[in-house]
Amino acid sequence: MKPTYAFGLALGLLACCAPAADSGGYRGPNRDGVHPETGLLKRWPAAGLKLLWRCPADPNSIWDWSAGIGSGMATPGIFNKTVYISGVQFGGSEAEGGRRLICRAFGLDGKLKWKADCGPGNPHGRFDGPRATPEMRGKYLYVTTGLGRVNCLDPADGRLLWWASTRDMYGNKVPTYGYNMSPVLVGDVIAAPIRRGEGTMAAFDVVTGRPAWLSEPSGYAIGDSSPVLIRAAGRPLIAASLWWAMVVADPATGKIVWRQEQPCGFTMTRVPSGDKLFATFGGVLYAYRVLPPPKVLQQIWAGPRCNPICQAVAMDGRLYVIDSMKAEVDDRRGGKVQRNVPALVALDQETGKRLAEVRVPWTPRSLIAADGHIYAISTDDTAPQDGSGLYREQALITLYRPTRDTIEEAGQFKPIRGTKEVYVAPVIAEGRLFHRHGNLLAVYDLRPESYR
Repeated sequence: MKPTYAFGLALGLLACCAPAADSGGYRGPNRDGVHPETGLLKRWPAAGLKLLWRCPADPNSIWDWSAGIGSGMATPGIFNKTVYISGVQFGGSEAEGGRRLICRAFGLDGKLKWKADCGPGNPHGRFDGPRATPEMRGKYLYVTTGLGRVNCLDPADGRLLWWASTRDMYGNKVPTYGYNMSPVLVGDVIAAPIRRGEGTMAAFDVVTGRPAWLSEPSGYAIGDSSPVLIRAAGRPLIAASLWWAMVVADPATGKIVWRQEQPCGFTMTRVPSGDKLFATFGGVLYAYRVLPPPKVLQQIWAGPRCNPICQAVAMDGRLYVIDSMKAEVDDRRGGKVQRNVPALVALDQETGKRLAEVRVPWTPRSLIAADGHIYAISTDDTAPQDGSGLYREQALITLYRPTRDTIEEAGQFKPIRGTKEVYVAPVIAEGRLFHRHGNLLAVYDLRPESYR
């Protein structure tokens, strides 16, 4: 099949290390659920966090895709004091379902710097937007659509430098709910899994967009998670979850160097932490040791079940997940009864031993961490599952402070409502909390001096 790609002028790369104030891309710079921001508010006031700005600014425009950020479940990426976020809005051709993916860039003050068209958006009603976080490498910004198209933009003005479609080039079978992962940057390439196409994973040159390699084909569908980087004796490897298998690829050649079948397709993004990698198979947690070549991974423990939708955080030798715990709750007769309730649980990374737990209110949806604290977002479960799009769940964001023996709640608040379901984790950068809820981006103040 003839490759389909476009080229633009591109300059040399800058160093890939992000300043501490940046968000670091999808789930942080290491994809372990930790954003590198420090000096944040350690306990929240009863009134909640202060709203700095929102888009759309007018609450009455919440269903106007051109006024907001567009439909989608992609977290923003914050780099060099600029907020990059993508969403689908109406206005494309009928053949494209009338939807286009638009990337927007905002200053920290909420002023729009630019917006850029990044191609057709997924036409599916319920999942009609992107779920890929914008990523940055030096002078290049990468935005991926729900149809598997990778765009490279100039972050200064949104100019399209190149794009490559895994669907057009390699027969990537995009599911109706869209492409649900953020490609990974490693060395000179950006790599993405392929769903039942001509390869298992494809990579493109980060500067030119030229195809770098295509790994061996497989019949696996794409898993609902993103690839991550692990290191074996200093050698980088790409670990990716497909629908029925976890694979590890050499980023220099695309060769699959390790594969393990899994009994269930729905998985969380793998979590790297030092010489370990954490994964779920069928909702059960597994821990692996990363070994020097020619070996790759060795299982070290199989642990409890966890909620894979909520993802996991690796921090300070512990793995934080959403599981359950016994708690006393009210019954219908006004009495008390012991039941399993959602809980934030701390596990020892080396052994899988349960170290601490705390009850999480409502229905947990996602976890993230920054400055030694855990941020959990939950929902009141008010959204119907009919795909109409005309509904608005209420979110609840709770701050937790882990200690050696406990996990303490340090505040919570209800952010303003956006559109559709609540799934997207908060993003922490530049002393701010960025909350994406469908067509809404709301930015809250986490700087301690703002509350004195």
